[in-house]
Amino acid sequence: MSEPFEQLRTNVTIAAMGARSRARRIAGVSVLAGFVLGVAMLPFSDAATTGFSLLALTTALAAMLWGLVRAQPASAWREVTCRRDGLTLHTGGDTVVLPREALAEGIVRQGALAWQLRVTDREGTRYDIDVPDEQTAQRWLDALGLGADRRAARIVTNRPLLQGVFAYFFGGWFGAPFMGLAMFLAERLAGGASHGVNIALMYLMMAPSYWLAARSVGHVDLTIGADGVYAGRGWARTYLPLYALRAVQIAPSQPETVELMLTSGEVRRYRMETGGDARAVVRRIRDAMGYHQLALPDALTRVLTSPAHTTAESWRDAFIDSVRSHSYRDVALTPDDLTRVLASPSVTPEQRLGAALALRALDQSDAGSRVRVAVELVADPTMQRALAHAATPEAAEAPRASQGR
Repeated sequence: MSEPFEQLRTNVTIAAMGARSRARRIAGVSVLAGFVLGVAMLPFSDAATTGFSLLALTTALAAMLWGLVRAQPASAWREVTCRRDGLTLHTGGDTVVLPREALAEGIVRQGALAWQLRVTDREGTRYDIDVPDEQTAQRWLDALGLGADRRAARIVTNRPLLQGVFAYFFGGWFGAPFMGLAMFLAERLAGGASHGVNIALMYLMMAPSYWLAARSVGHVDLTIGADGVYAGRGWARTYLPLYALRAVQIAPSQPETVELMLTSGEVRRYRMETGGDARAVVRRIRDAMGYHQLALPDALTRVLTSPAHTTAESWRDAFIDSVRSHSYRDVALTPDDLTRVLASPSVTPEQRLGAALALRALDQSDAGSRVRVAVELVADPTMQRALAHAATPEAAEAPRASQGR
């Protein structure tokens, strides 16, 4: 165990957000299963259709309620120790140990009463740790390896009052297609003249419509990585690379609204639930943009500035050539240099993926772990999937096969 990095007695708020997400998945599976079984029984038994539908609806509602209750924040004063290998939270006989590898992401934010370090573990549990000032929060974030240069951070915000009102008045509009489908299936499969429309099945199919309506307004989802921002409102999200961002700020007359100013002149606005969340987003994006401007070593820059390569495969070959034979532009790179490419905010997507493929092709024993670190660093979901594939042993087979020919 390493020596304590820093220790505080402070207020810690814990919320099991992962439990809420799991509850939503259970509810979704219940509704889908109830619909499939209910429809399958329509030609044979109204009673069975009603039973499956009511059971599925009850299960879904119970799961959603359970998730909401489990996700309610609980605050308590705790002794918090921050080490470079993780966090320890102690209250009386209750001790929570969060190793560094168990932490998924973290941000610095300003709460209602204090600055906070917000960390989320891989199970989805969120910890808001009050700290004396912004500098302490940032110092702890960097010590845990959760800064903008090491890890992407996701900030999701909702406006419950707006969402509830909108769902109440417009949930029926979202449910109309489901209602029409239920009536069509009942008519075709059960014979509407003799069986009629199954009310329980229609209620089951209407239930998701109110959640869909609520999710379509007041919901903002931002993932900030070293490569860019994956941002959206409602159901739509768009990836914005860092080089496409000119500046980010809080809207002058709206302290809860983040403004992303693009190099094209377009301004995109995202309204968060609180001003603290908005300031956390702005700070994180500015941190990422600051790392984007850091220079790489000269030898690596000489390789990366070549105009001859435009695809991930060509960059892979250039990196392999430079590491193995040192013949590419007479520059000798090492696997550590390729790891810098994976983590650099200033490289192109093709260069990042090419470095990942090169590490695999070079048969580095720790190539998979190096590439998996990069998966957690980027915000672009397409790049995440490509890097995740590159982290597998199979990703090295194609380069070796092509070199054999």
